[in-house]
Amino acid sequence: MALPNEIHPFHFAGAGQGYQVSNSLRFRSSNSAYLSRTPGSTGNQQKWTWSAWIKRGALTSNMGLFYGRQDGNNITELYIKSDDTVHIVSYIANVNKGEAYTPGVLRDPSAWYHIVCSMDTTQSSFANGWSKIWINGVLQTLTVSTTAVQNINTQMNTSGYTMAIGADGFMGGSPYFDGYMAEINHIDGQALTPSSFGQFDSNNVWQPIKYTGIYGTNGFYLPFNTPVTSSYSGSFNGSNQYLQATLPSTLSGAFTIEYFFNRGSSGNQFMFTLGDSANSTGIEIYIGSTGTVLNALWGGSSKITATGSTSVIPVSSWNHVALTRDASNNVRLFLNGVQVGSTVANTNAIDTVLRIGVEYFSSSISGYMNGSISNFRVINGTCLYTSNYNVPAAALTAVSGTSILTLQSATVIDNSGNSLSITNNGTVTTSAATPWTNYIAGQDSSGNGNVLTSSGVSVTAGTTYDVMIDSPTNYNDGGNNRGNYCTLNPIYKQSGATNTTYGSMATPSDGNLSAVMGAGTNVYGTVSPYSITNPGKWYAECNASSVTSDLWVGIMSGDGNVNRASYISKTSGIVIENVSKGTAGFSAGNTIGIAVDSTNNMTIQFYVNGSAVGSAYNFTALWPYDEMFFCYTNSGATVYWNFGQRPFTYTPPSGYLTLNSYNLANPSLPLV
Repeated sequence: MALPNEIHPFHFAGAGQGYQVSNSLRFRSSNSAYLSRTPGSTGNQQKWTWSAWIKRGALTSNMGLFYGRQDGNNITELYIKSDDTVHIVSYIANVNKGEAYTPGVLRDPSAWYHIVCSMDTTQSSFANGWSKIWINGVLQTLTVSTTAVQNINTQMNTSGYTMAIGADGFMGGSPYFDGYMAEINHIDGQALTPSSFGQFDSNNVWQPIKYTGIYGTNGFYLPFNTPVTSSYSGSFNGSNQYLQATLPSTLSGAFTIEYFFNRGSSGNQFMFTLGDSANSTGIEIYIGSTGTVLNALWGGSSKITATGSTSVIPVSSWNHVALTRDASNNVRLFLNGVQVGSTVANTNAIDTVLRIGVEYFSSSISGYMNGSISNFRVINGTCLYTSNYNVPAAALTAVSGTSILTLQSATVIDNSGNSLSITNNGTVTTSAATPWTNYIAGQDSSGNGNVLTSSGVSVTAGTTYDVMIDSPTNYNDGGNNRGNYCTLNPIYKQSGATNTTYGSMATPSDGNLSAVMGAGTNVYGTVSPYSITNPGKWYAECNASSVTSDLWVGIMSGDGNVNRASYISKTSGIVIENVSKGTAGFSAGNTIGIAVDSTNNMTIQFYVNGSAVGSAYNFTALWPYDEMFFCYTNSGATVYWNFGQRPFTYTPPSGYLTLNSYNLANPSLPLV
């Protein structure tokens, strides 16, 4: 059964509309990518709504969409089953309390689907609304596998229970979602309909709209904002390295102390001390003996200790910590935007001698930091955080009252404007870092500050870049056109092929942008039939690694006939329609650029690492008129494609566009 109103490549969702979805997040199952959050307080366990646009990668495999989980026996989950149906299920004490699934299937890897799932367990049955699922605005008549039990508390919105996107709750991770998600909304306390998130346009195609309602205690909104530029961090060896400076004045009233840190090992970690923390005028933040619990200490005994699962701090992961005091002398400790300990009162003026990366207790150094610290800032006179907040997603700045701002430059200096002298003991070294990358993907834009931690998600430039401009809406943003982008096609088959030698498909992965290819296999990149021959100038890149023998990269007609292929070969150079042009090939690890011009005759120009190879070659491609980007190997290779949904490694030639639905003209005939 087909699902209604699939956002196919030529269904221009969002064209000419007011609301625009700017970014999506690629979930790479190969990298175990997912987002998670553990609430610090319980919201509504019976009523909630989850909405997201998704574009699948892998088909016919289980993959989690959204879950709440206490343990392997207590789970509520929305997931796609291996038969490509969408399921909702809730288990309590390993007993199924209700399960149902859609009659329609999600089997188009080139389509954007909008899924809305609502839960209201105060209702007596699925038919009455215990749970509902809509696909592209259409309510699904669910098939009930297990009768719903009324008034149960699901594991969603529960203090201490993990909520996750893109992973399987039953296994606590794998199988992971593979593909893209955009415009994720989670509403705590309301069972909503799709009208809060979308509407039908004049062509009866489902379109996204901005959600404008309230989110509730544990609700969040993830627009997947574009990552910002990197900063720097200081590396501390855990034995003799620390920084020391003297602040301009004591912290006698409101203040904010904040920074990013990445712990390099388990056990005690001492991140900073102001004064002597054994005295009432001193203060420090450290990770305790269990290696997981964050503490703020002053006077030798007074402290805030993080509690609950939000206090768990993994090794080799960036975190943001803040200690604040407001005008009423309330002191709070925050980890990753969430208050993790009880508010306490403190009226003492805090000392001025700052030591970063070390504990100073009872007039001597007692321990060191093993790991990295970035963007360390002290603000005197201002309390920035009195409740949960969005983790900063850019380098901190010298706002009014900043006493010191350091560990954000290539050298250890004070960027506050006070030009404080900083003594570098043991020679703390600096290196480039982007400590907020864990939070870019999970940045909550609802106003609640319910940030989700990213695991296995990368915003580092290159093949692993995961914040995409692949979008269910089409619009021009001044250069990086948003729309539904070309990917490798996992279901393309050369039906009627005249040459089957080159017709064995490799299996793409990672949002259908990469493939590990065996001997005699190929992969095709398509956004639609006739995509390249659709008049235009098109550019794409292929990064080729692990090439064991030969690899062809270029375009090929849909019949698989090598006589109608034009490509660059690792060993043979450029071949145009089975005619060698005798130019140089490429090496493993190179980035191959392919520029195809179908506006006036058909020409192709190849680039290796940004430099043109040979000239722009003409080819006929008269039949069948359906050229597609492809690659083929006779031995084995790993390939990473980019059709423009992430930044190119090299600037495309002037006038050449990316293959996405915004740049493609409407077809002359409707798709069937």
